[in-house]
Amino acid sequence: MSSNSNASGNNASGGSNSGASGGRGGEGSGTKRKAEAPLIPVEFDGMDTATLRRYCRVNKLKPKSSKNKDDLVAAATKHWLSVNPKEVDTVAHFLYAVRHKHNVLKLTMPVPGA
Repeated sequence: MSSNSNASGNNASGGSNSGASGGRGGEGSGTKRKAEAPLIPVEFDGMDTATLRRYCRVNKLKPKSSKNKDDLVAAATKHWLSVNPKEVDTVAHFLYAVRHKHNVLKLTMPVPGA
């Protein structure tokens, strides 16, 4: 099933743009992702409004209206699709957090796109 789509994706990833835009619609003009780093889908529609507000606040997003759930979902989805974390930085920050879980996180991770 998915081996056919992966095989065609791997063949296309040898090119400059065709492999990056095959995974999601509208990605060709935006950021590029590695072929081996699949996007993890998130259902923001099913989240509570308070959770969406917190996501927007933590990531310093400016939705049109913080009271309208549709605006919060749109802002969170747009941000999620634009984030392209570096694996090395993510692992380093995770290990730091695990080791220093009793302390307040003092190592600040830059917010992509801010």
